[in-house]
Amino acid sequence: MELLQARYVQHEFARHAHETFAIGVIQAGSEEIWFQDGDERVGVGGLVFINPEVVHTGRSLSEGGWLYRVLYPAAGTLAKVGGMRGTPHFPDRLVDDARAAGLLLRAHAATESADALTAETLMRMTLSRLLLAHARVPGLRPGRPQNDGFVARARDVLHERMEDPPGLDELAAGVGVDPFTLLRAFRRAHLSRHFRRLVGVPPGVYQRAARTYKRSGPQPA
Repeated sequence: MELLQARYVQHEFARHAHETFAIGVIQAGSEEIWFQDGDERVGVGGLVFINPEVVHTGRSLSEGGWLYRVLYPAAGTLAKVGGMRGTPHFPDRLVDDARAAGLLLRAHAATESADALTAETLMRMTLSRLLLAHARVPGLRPGRPQNDGFVARARDVLHERMEDPPGLDELAAGVGVDPFTLLRAFRRAHLSRHFRRLVGVPPGVYQRAARTYKRSGPQPA
């Protein structure tokens, strides 16, 4: 999935469309987006959804331009995250959802770190939140495990691979569930609490231990 962080001051986009979705949040300034049926004016914190093949432009509405972060997920990516049949559609181009906007910004920024599991987890959480809150989704069918034994297995995998933790897709496949189901187990709004339940320590403690392990190797019991 392509990502973009950029600031534009005087640039004005020509009419164009994307093969993927474009989902973005304005971090500073404001932007005017032209669509064939009307314009949208977006300020700080504004969450924008542009469906595939929708023609649009973009230009600044403020003297200092605008700064934003954008995700470009393909339809297949969203379908995989949501465990759905068919292609989702976002009926509203501009929404006021501070929680989802903040989650998108955190997930986007996390991709710049070396912590693959955290980055993938936050991105899955973000896409799941956007789908559940704002999309029309045909055939949404998130998996439900028969029990939470996969939680213990995931914990064991993380412990065994503390030096080189797996990404979310690999972790989910290894414990026999899809990534969406694993994220549901994290209880989206209480990730740290569930991580502690999953691993036995808070995320910060786990990460510090992983760094120590990587530098000095396993410590004697």
